[in-house]
Amino acid sequence: MTRSILTRTRIWTLAAGLVTAVATGFFLGWDFGAGVLTTAIWAVAGFWALEGLLRSALGAPGTPRNVFAIIIWAFLKLTVYALAVWVLIMRPFPPLSHAVGLTLLLVVLVIQGAIVFPRQAQPPARRGENG
Repeated sequence: MTRSILTRTRIWTLAAGLVTAVATGFFLGWDFGAGVLTTAIWAVAGFWALEGLLRSALGAPGTPRNVFAIIIWAFLKLTVYALAVWVLIMRPFPPLSHAVGLTLLLVVLVIQGAIVFPRQAQPPARRGENG
């Protein structure tokens, strides 16, 4: 995956989280909407930390690994998980709102893949062909 796909996924997940939070806030209550938005932000943060961790740990072949960067990204990823465990234990939001917020990232990622990968798989058009 390219950085542009991952960046668009993060941006669209935050946008979808905001829209969904407002919509569910009106219909189901503002605590539900806040839970959706908070979990969407959490999902984006975890996705970003995982991306950084993988890029640091699995860099280009033959390049030395930056162990300090790997440790920082791993610590950030564990912090995101610890925050999620704390939120689940303290229950400031309805549990179903977390499921909705987390699902947004997966839905946006699938949509991004469905939009981008078919374009990349098509062979380039030859000169002189209409189409």
